[in-house]
Amino acid sequence: MKKIFFIILSIIIITKANSQPTANSMYDAGVRCLSAKDYQQAIKQFTACLQKAPYFFDAYFERGNTYFAMGNMNNAINDYTDCIKINKIYLPAYYKRGIAYEQLGNDNLALADYNDCISKNAKFVDGYGRRGLVYYKLGKYDLALADLNKAIEMKNDKPEIYFSRALLYEAQGKDALAISDYTTVLDKEKNNVKAYYNRGKLFYKMNKKAEAVEDFNKTIELKFEVIEVYSLRASSYREMNKLNEAIADYTKIIDVFKSKDDTFIVCRALCYMAQKNYAAAIKDFNKLIMMKPSAEKGYIYRAKCNFKLNKAAASLLDYNKILLNINPQSTQALEGRATIYFNQKKYQLAKADLDKVIEIKPTADAYYYRATCKELMRDPAGPCDDLKMAASMGNKEAKRIAEKQCQDIVLPDENIKSNKH
Repeated sequence: MKKIFFIILSIIIITKANSQPTANSMYDAGVRCLSAKDYQQAIKQFTACLQKAPYFFDAYFERGNTYFAMGNMNNAINDYTDCIKINKIYLPAYYKRGIAYEQLGNDNLALADYNDCISKNAKFVDGYGRRGLVYYKLGKYDLALADLNKAIEMKNDKPEIYFSRALLYEAQGKDALAISDYTTVLDKEKNNVKAYYNRGKLFYKMNKKAEAVEDFNKTIELKFEVIEVYSLRASSYREMNKLNEAIADYTKIIDVFKSKDDTFIVCRALCYMAQKNYAAAIKDFNKLIMMKPSAEKGYIYRAKCNFKLNKAAASLLDYNKILLNINPQSTQALEGRATIYFNQKKYQLAKADLDKVIEIKPTADAYYYRATCKELMRDPAGPCDDLKMAASMGNKEAKRIAEKQCQDIVLPDENIKSNKH
């Protein structure tokens, strides 16, 4: 009877022992929870595992990864450090601890970990890539480029490596190489919005406006909708003479983004002017003047629009406003007012304004129109001296007239370039 009792007791003890989870089973359960993003349960399993097996370095590493995924970098670093204490050649722990340090802004500590990775294994390709990124952040561009090149040579084709090298090439002014790397990034990550945006800016800089617009279109399609994207696309459209598209983008910036930058109002108004839609342009210049009552360019352009609409009186009001209250030395206002006086056959007043322009900032046009005023006024001084000056500054019409009317004047050679200020 006793023998049977002990046999049954032994079976119970063995069965109970076998039913207890082992360190390995708890580790495996933790890995499954981490994969399922059940982070709290994963930490519970890895912690239980380490209580049974304190030297289970993989459990420290994976618990560190769990904390990393939760954004708890300090706890992650502690676990990676414990992992390294047990296994000093476990490179993934150095590598992930380096990334965690980067997340906390401790780039020098990150650099030390990547150095350890590479010193322990010169073929640890990810170490070169991350170290290159840190060198870039630290402004050590030559070292960064060397590491990124090394990583790419070793077949590390991660998009972030090419992206970082593109940034480096940009900083060095190597725009074509930067574009090539951004293109590689996009071959690997079709929806990398920053690559589209940065490549678009480089196309814009290189005056490849159509290519720039394509990249800005993709940037906006991927929901990276910021003022800068619309602004650059609008500028590209404007230079391509796609004025309706440019106006639409400027309108988005003004009405949707509620930008307080008056530059966009001016740009839209200039698009309207290019379309000869002077009434719409005037509305925008009115807005500009309301925002900035002393904005000289608002009055200048509004005056030009009114002049085109045959509203000389309104145009004169704006030029007078500038010259009396904003900038008495405005050559644009003086020339604009002189043009109105000239059309009104008030040659003496026109000449007086042109005299001031020539005194402040001589131009070929000012000399030419003053010569015309003198001719029409029968000025005893005659137009020839002014025609000579206009011709010397590149005004071909002035030269043509002078050749007929001013025989005693030595005119400039055709190859002489304009001296416009």
